[in-house]
Amino acid sequence: MSYTLGSPAHFDILVFRSGRVAIVDFYADWCGPCKSLTPILEKAINSFGNGKVILVKVNINEFEELARNYNVSSIPDIRVFKDGEIVESFKGFRPENEINSLVQRFAN
Repeated sequence: MSYTLGSPAHFDILVFRSGRVAIVDFYADWCGPCKSLTPILEKAINSFGNGKVILVKVNINEFEELARNYNVSSIPDIRVFKDGEIVESFKGFRPENEINSLVQRFAN
């Protein structure tokens, strides 16, 4: 399941209160690697997430303060939240097999 952030309160609900692992994708519409990575994330979550993993897409141009709060300095910037804590993160594009492994690890 994939969500595009609508408000900071929406982030709080999805990431900290959903009871699921949240993969947060900090991106921008103008970012080429972001445009390539987001569909891979969506496909992996739809294929392997088993309802236990969600994707939360955060446009850094719309939510600058939120991006600053998480020290986002380059994009794509991916943070994996479990039980309200960041348990894994990476910056930049990753191939589909790595993304599939990431989602499967947190869906089990």
